[in-house]
Amino acid sequence: MNHSPKEGALRPLQFPVPKNQPQPPTTPKNGACLAAALGSYPLAYLYIHGIWMADHDRFWRGGVLVFALLFVAGVEGLARAWKRRGVPHSGFWALCWLGQSAAMAVLGLHVEPLGPWQILVWHITAIYWVLCRTGMLAAGGTGSLLPLDGMAGVFLLPWGGFCLRGQTLWRALRDQRARRPAGSARRVVDAALSALLAVALAGVACTWLAAAEPHFAALVKDFGRLFDWHWVDASLVTYFVFSLPVGAWLYGLVANSLRRAAPPVPQARFYAWLATAPRLPAAAGVLVPGALCAVYALFFGVQVTVFAAALRAPGSISAPTAAQFAVDGFWELCRILLLDLTVLAVLYFFGATPLGQKGPRRALLTLFCTFGVAFALLAGAKLGAYIGLYGPTPRRVLSGWFLGVLLVWCLLAGLRLFFRLRAARIGVVALALSFTVLCCLPVEQFCVAQNLERYESGQTDAPDWELLRVCYYQSEALRKDVTVRLAEAGLAVQANAQGLW
Repeated sequence: MNHSPKEGALRPLQFPVPKNQPQPPTTPKNGACLAAALGSYPLAYLYIHGIWMADHDRFWRGGVLVFALLFVAGVEGLARAWKRRGVPHSGFWALCWLGQSAAMAVLGLHVEPLGPWQILVWHITAIYWVLCRTGMLAAGGTGSLLPLDGMAGVFLLPWGGFCLRGQTLWRALRDQRARRPAGSARRVVDAALSALLAVALAGVACTWLAAAEPHFAALVKDFGRLFDWHWVDASLVTYFVFSLPVGAWLYGLVANSLRRAAPPVPQARFYAWLATAPRLPAAAGVLVPGALCAVYALFFGVQVTVFAAALRAPGSISAPTAAQFAVDGFWELCRILLLDLTVLAVLYFFGATPLGQKGPRRALLTLFCTFGVAFALLAGAKLGAYIGLYGPTPRRVLSGWFLGVLLVWCLLAGLRLFFRLRAARIGVVALALSFTVLCCLPVEQFCVAQNLERYESGQTDAPDWELLRVCYYQSEALRKDVTVRLAEAGLAVQANAQGLW
């Protein structure tokens, strides 16, 4: 492939421009669309009433799993009615989403900081599965164009089809009206008005007769409740009103995806735009990673010197010194890893030469990725030292998972320099699968058990009351276990004084 010798000039892309293969046009299935439009009303009501506005136990013990099963069945049925083939790995994302839903139903919602991420990822996984099942991924599969898929799934498709549900219902009503014989509508209206008049007069008569005869009043008291509007719960009306835009959004996401023959921003259009975008100067592809490697080498030299001096000091390293080593710079190291991945992504899309091109630059990028792996291992050592001193907590477990994902991404970036593997797809799949597994683990129970074991073995003077207080209300089983273990350890009075129960 020939490249322009001028720095910053336009050049051919370092990756082939894939041909966009849109789905064959399909014929709308009016019956299936009408059923889906009507079904979106109770489904959205379940989401609002049984999930979003429900209390903790009702939310994660019932509504979320029922909603997930019904939504998967509805989308699958509608996609089959449209004869739409999804991407080959759409089943993987469906299993991930159902696994996250089952974890919420069985274990309950995890405590902070894992819980909010659990809710966010649950929604993102559902949207991404719809895109996979309807064939609306920009690249035809999971890959480096994931941001385009996110933009399409959250904004373009659902809001672009926000009015589709109303149009579907109006079309069905119009067709039904056209099929009726002349004068049938008038007869229906007359029958309805007559029925309302009959019910109203019967209610008045029942009210007067109930005042005249107590036994008759007891017989028709349930019928009289129909005319007492106090039995209607105002909150149910509120839930229904809030569910209307939610149902329209859900139906717009699915229906608008199925009626389209290609994604909103297909990969061919994106790559065509990318081919005309200015390239970074060739010098930037060398100077930027080179400068960062020099800074990283200096940093590790200082780290080794400081740690070696601490080891040569008389006596073993004290707990405060180890804790300071563990705490200092952990999140800064994670930010450095994200910076490295961002630099590699920019060079991949806008670099003047391909990342994997043989030569000194590939050797420099290999060193750059090696430093990223070293930063991940150093941050892991810091986190491991801190957990060894003070025990695990949900926040530390989540940090360890996130660090592990960054380590995998750095390794994949380094391998991508030498092998033509789908690094982006493997990284995203590893992210989704590992997070689903994390949601299925009893993180709070493990952290509480480790903390109490450390106290019982004499490693700490007192339990971590803040950890116990945070995890205590995560689930009923955990509450019982904590209560029993604290009572066995003779800490019931202290737990009461700490406000644990």
